[in-house]
Amino acid sequence: MEGIKGKNVLVTGATSGIGQAIAARFAVEGANVAINYRNDPDKVKDTQELIDQMCSQVRGCGGKELLVEGDVSEEKDIIRMCEEVASAASRKSKGKRQKAKVIFGKGFADC
Repeated sequence: MEGIKGKNVLVTGATSGIGQAIAARFAVEGANVAINYRNDPDKVKDTQELIDQMCSQVRGCGGKELLVEGDVSEEKDIIRMCEEVASAASRKSKGKRQKAKVIFGKGFADC
């Protein structure tokens, strides 16, 4: 994935299956990954362990992880998650507003 290093990505459903694999792959490519979970933060540990394992195989990834709770079927949660990711991204870039791509199963949205 050329050009993804340092980019901000919010992956929904990132605690299992395809969402987990996508989050881990973005992390390996050096993206800052916001890991979405619906209601059980303990499930995020598996995703973080997978990212750590994959990054150790490629000598570190360089990106950062952020945990973001929310239900993607609720518009207010989507808006809040985008705000959290954008806020975290702007803190990391010393106040400069950063955009994030949000992956919703079959499509993308900008935050």
